[in-house]
Amino acid sequence: MYGFLTKCKAAFHELICKILILAGHSKGEPFTEAGKSLRRFESLTISSRASNYGFKYCNQKNRTHVNSKVDKIHLLIRLSVFSSIVRVFTFIFFPNGNISLYLANIRYKSDKSDAAIFTVVLFASISCLLIREYFLIIERRNVFRYNFTIYHCLINNHLKQCKLKLFPTLVEPFYRTVTSISILAYQLTLSATISCFTCNVLIYFFNDNFYSDNVYRIFCLLWIPAASITFASLANSVNSVAGYLALHITFDLYRVQSMKLWVKYLRNEHTKDTRVQSKIMSLIISCLNEYDYQSKRVRKLAFIGMFMFFMMTNLLLFISGIVKSYSQAFQIFLIFLGSSSIIVVVCLCYATATFLSQLNNLYHQLHLSCRYNKFNLSVSLKALEILDRVLSPHNGTTIDGGLQVTKTFVVFFCLEFASVFMLLVCNLKQKLF
Repeated sequence: MYGFLTKCKAAFHELICKILILAGHSKGEPFTEAGKSLRRFESLTISSRASNYGFKYCNQKNRTHVNSKVDKIHLLIRLSVFSSIVRVFTFIFFPNGNISLYLANIRYKSDKSDAAIFTVVLFASISCLLIREYFLIIERRNVFRYNFTIYHCLINNHLKQCKLKLFPTLVEPFYRTVTSISILAYQLTLSATISCFTCNVLIYFFNDNFYSDNVYRIFCLLWIPAASITFASLANSVNSVAGYLALHITFDLYRVQSMKLWVKYLRNEHTKDTRVQSKIMSLIISCLNEYDYQSKRVRKLAFIGMFMFFMMTNLLLFISGIVKSYSQAFQIFLIFLGSSSIIVVVCLCYATATFLSQLNNLYHQLHLSCRYNKFNLSVSLKALEILDRVLSPHNGTTIDGGLQVTKTFVVFFCLEFASVFMLLVCNLKQKLF
């Protein structure tokens, strides 16, 4: 069994290497390559307004230097979302035969209900705003302040200021992993955004009525940009948030692995210098303090984020079955998005489970060290106290309202559940009547 797992791991690394070669990754200094790939990914997310600050403008000092003028791309995305919502309410209050033109129904005069199609448009609009609001909340709360500082040093090539607090043998693998994730996130975000935009345009133009009916052509020219930008923005936001979260989780996993190695190093019989022990334990406590700080701010936000990805996966696959009778291409497009969401959910669940198991392992190692008095007992108990709070099911302390969710976020969730209920009613209505 161990040999089989080793072969699978080797095959996975070989596949990643081939992907990086196709993506244009050059073998150079690990630190330089990590900064270059991060800058490339950040330039895409900030230019498309999936993030307000990214890693480069994450610190409170740098936020004052961010250009606060109206961004044209951000304004265009908001207008497209607003346009899609207006299209939905137009259907509700003016239900006539021409509404199918607004909704890009593949059948010009269909006897089927348009409720499923306009619900898809409503779902895209709400999801786009929901994902954006979720990540902007994380940025406003300054949750990952230490991770932001590290990535800020990586992007700007400040090697001397980049205090990773990692075990020496893990530094270079960390750089390589960050480079790989940044390149993959960039490629996925760019390809998904372009694919969503192209698919929505093709759904309109592959309709035979576009070439035979002037009215349809006029309406399509009005609504193609709105629908395409809405779905492209949704894909961009989802992939950008997934990329940022993957980078944050990567650093946390390496950091907790480093703490395990430091504790193992301290328990070594050859390590007798009290100054070295004190310095390493201070390093471990500083890392645990960061986890304590993050857990007070990100616990509920992390749950909401996981729930959002699960909800999007279920909805995309559910909607793909409803729109089958309207457009085969639209169904394939939604199945593709749903499958991508499943991959993101599986990766996030695996990373979270690995991180918690590593923390639990570290807890037991420190506990054993305290029992056998391998190093300073008071320092070890302080580390155990912090780990108890991080791993506890409830965290009673709130810092600066970090666990509060904005009213806008709650409204979006209510609308999301309303759209799910509407989809269910439409589906049952078509089956029963």
